[in-house]
Amino acid sequence: MTPPQDPPHLRMLSPEPEAPPAPPASPQRGKTLPLARVKGGQDFRITSIQLGPKKRDQLHEQGILSGSKARILHNDHKGRVILRVGNELFILGRLETARMFVVVL
Repeated sequence: MTPPQDPPHLRMLSPEPEAPPAPPASPQRGKTLPLARVKGGQDFRITSIQLGPKKRDQLHEQGILSGSKARILHNDHKGRVILRVGNELFILGRLETARMFVVVL
């Protein structure tokens, strides 16, 4: 009779690293909203600017046009928004942010 053998040495395998969780999909993504309601840090495309001709022309001269892509850097949800369009930063007030409509990307 052969003597019992010790079980083979077992070693603990480290679990496979899990992939980082995907960021939660924004409930705003793909919706048309007034700019004042978009959260900070989100990218968007301007779909329409519903301001008077003088104010709309001022925004167009500065490079804020329908179809432009931009990113909100800060939104205090009282109307004031800091956004980046291209390499330019803009601070818009309550009137402009309530009447500019965007689609969150």
